[in-house]
Amino acid sequence: MRKQLFLVFLSALVSCLSAQNIYHADHPAKDVSTSAQLLYNQAAYSLWASQSTPVPGARLLARNPWMNNQEVVLFDLRGNSAAEVINQIGSLGSVKTIDPDYLLVILDPGNVVALRDAVKAPMIRLSRGISTGFRDELPLVDTNLLVYEVVANVDTQNIIASISRLQAFTTRKATTDSAVAAAEWIRQQFEAMGYAVELQEFNMGATASSPNVIATKTGTTYPDKFVVIGAHYDSYTWFDDAPGADDNASGTAGVIEAARVLADYPTECTIIFCAFSGEEYGLYGSTAYAERCHQQEMNILGYFNLDMIGYRHPGDDIHTDMIYPPSAQPLADYYQGIAAIFVPELGVYEGFLTGGDSDHTSFNNNGYMGIFPFEDDQNYSPYIHTAEDILGLSVNSAEMAGMLTRASLAGVASLGGVLSYVGMDEESNGLISSVIPNPAQSQIRVVAQGFGANPYIDIISADGRRVTGMALPTDGLVAIDYLPAGLYIVRVSDGIHSATSRVIKK
Repeated sequence: MRKQLFLVFLSALVSCLSAQNIYHADHPAKDVSTSAQLLYNQAAYSLWASQSTPVPGARLLARNPWMNNQEVVLFDLRGNSAAEVINQIGSLGSVKTIDPDYLLVILDPGNVVALRDAVKAPMIRLSRGISTGFRDELPLVDTNLLVYEVVANVDTQNIIASISRLQAFTTRKATTDSAVAAAEWIRQQFEAMGYAVELQEFNMGATASSPNVIATKTGTTYPDKFVVIGAHYDSYTWFDDAPGADDNASGTAGVIEAARVLADYPTECTIIFCAFSGEEYGLYGSTAYAERCHQQEMNILGYFNLDMIGYRHPGDDIHTDMIYPPSAQPLADYYQGIAAIFVPELGVYEGFLTGGDSDHTSFNNNGYMGIFPFEDDQNYSPYIHTAEDILGLSVNSAEMAGMLTRASLAGVASLGGVLSYVGMDEESNGLISSVIPNPAQSQIRVVAQGFGANPYIDIISADGRRVTGMALPTDGLVAIDYLPAGLYIVRVSDGIHSATSRVIKK
């Protein structure tokens, strides 16, 4: 009995220590300094999850609202009547806070989909996150000349073609067979490029969703370091027709195009391309994926989110308004530095969400850094969540879609360490012998294809001296830290055939 009482006490203590209340602060997140978790950030206010008051003057909205696995959602009241929204909520949830800007509602997980479909106001699902993730420090912004080549390969015609195909599904609402068909089409695009693809199943409360589509490009040097670029492919209206061209076939098309471009380039780190579903019901797909990444202790250096990249407000310059929490400041700074080098014509400004949320939040909630370069935080497409979210009207700037794709691709390629297969012996009768990275400092990976069993490598100096000879390791990794700087020849042979590559030792 004593043991049972102790376990009950311990459980209560853990619950108390992990309790997270919701607070409202009359400041945007960048104007406050706190270790609390940012839940939602507006230009006029911010919402926080914390055990105690996160900033002076913050007011308590709800005490431990996630207790008993309850869901917490926010309804935007701008342009909506509080009384009408409350009437639409009915018995599906309990209204916890009525603010001039929003309603805070607590409900059972099984009611989330029904509530989203019942209330004709923007809904934001607030998830209690965690404080730590698994990531390395970001490198300094640097000029990898190969990135110029990578971003130049982005073809806006491909982006528009993918938007057109996704729009043709009529609806990609996450609960429909049409969304499942769209996921299958996306899977086929990734597989045609040579990627390993996973369909990740998940539920939205008690309701099944169309799956996430996850494509992976394994890194050559640091396969356990990850850079992720993603977009949600699901669409939404309160009617049957939900073409979702800008929201978010545009971002999905950008991710597909980024995958196409990078398919021909090795990268030091593993790159993951994600097409998420369930975003329109409260970031369910990206939450399922980011939570799994955290559970697996994946070292994610950063997440780049593409959501609505095709609408240009008449008269505006092409730019992006950056949405991110304070915890993702290093990645936002990195994006801004990289964009200035490789897409200098793109203006990069600070931004705040004026409604809704996006999948970068799921990564930040799980201790990673996620950023959201948005088409415009004030003048975004007025046609989203309507049957008029179509090419030509809602997606009216292929140039903008291409430019925002290039900027995120430049960030992914730079952070992921894009490389090139160089020094291929053209007289090798189909054999491939390449060295990456190149130039290299401490080790190289020798990529050898088409050889017989147990190939052998020789490293030869520029003056013809053989400085190293060894059997090619299974993983292809060869230490070169002991070699003086200079040009070397790497020769791969199986006793019958051979091929050579050149490598520069820094």
